[in-house]
Amino acid sequence: MTEYRERTRRRVLMDRARRLAVDVTPLRTSRDFRALWLGELVSQVGSQITVVALFVQVYAMTGSSAAVGVIGLVQLVPMVFVSIGFGPQIDVRDRRRLLLGAQLGLMVASLLLLLGAHMGNPPLALVYVAAALNAAFASVATPTRAAMIPNLVPVDTYASAAALNQVMWTSAAVVGPALGGIVVAQLGLTWAYGIDVASFGVALTAALVVHSQRPVRPDGAEHEGVIAAILTGFRFLSGKRVLQSTFTVDIVAMVFGNMGRDSATGVATTRPAGRKSPATLTASLTSPPPLSRRSRMSHLTPRDRSFVTACPTSRPAPWAKALRAT
Repeated sequence: MTEYRERTRRRVLMDRARRLAVDVTPLRTSRDFRALWLGELVSQVGSQITVVALFVQVYAMTGSSAAVGVIGLVQLVPMVFVSIGFGPQIDVRDRRRLLLGAQLGLMVASLLLLLGAHMGNPPLALVYVAAALNAAFASVATPTRAAMIPNLVPVDTYASAAALNQVMWTSAAVVGPALGGIVVAQLGLTWAYGIDVASFGVALTAALVVHSQRPVRPDGAEHEGVIAAILTGFRFLSGKRVLQSTFTVDIVAMVFGNMGRDSATGVATTRPAGRKSPATLTASLTSPPPLSRRSRMSHLTPRDRSFVTACPTSRPAPWAKALRAT
């Protein structure tokens, strides 16, 4: 009887564990979905590294949290117009080709950032243009990839595929910034952007092995023009307050999120004592001190002082140069 109860208890525990675990059936059964998922995972990690590098670079160049927040503004405009204007094309063109084109565009944007980092002191406008291009092509790649998923997995695994995508995005959002801080601090901006370029190479390779994804329209369905399709979308949105609220929240987060994320970096430049992350310390060392030079240097720990001497920043502030000389 005791052995039977023990087996029953183990069976119940295993059943509960299976319900909590993510179903990886789409990864096992669909080669195209597996390739797309793995390529996007690598690409998203690289993109998150670029986010960290972009914030650090703009703050290092300007010493202004507002200038970092402007990144959100320059990305918002192309994101809105490209999403609305190009969205209807996803329903009438080969989605695989659209995804390949968008990935190439994202790679070009990262190459511009890589070029600017290699220059050492690029124009701020170049950084903003690269950020805007990144947002524009991401506005094509993201919905295109989402539209491809139903063609890659069976209907009964849609929920599992969506869960796996969420796992992928969350993992990249956690791992990517951590790697970005380490890469920027230890290797510099050039390496950070270079890794992102390489990650898009992986994503392009993954998209190349996916079969053609031409949309299939029902028999007798007429092709709408771009303007007509956009108006249909707005009519669908009209009166749906939940969707409208979701879009509003996303826009607010996009515009003000960068300022909020940069606030921690700005606070770190004035907060005495305490261990800083490599990326935050990099931004701190490249911005002009709000206090006297002596008070700014006094809070650095011996480990941080050793980091300063090897910090690969593009334009160190005068007080950081003095510290390196000590």
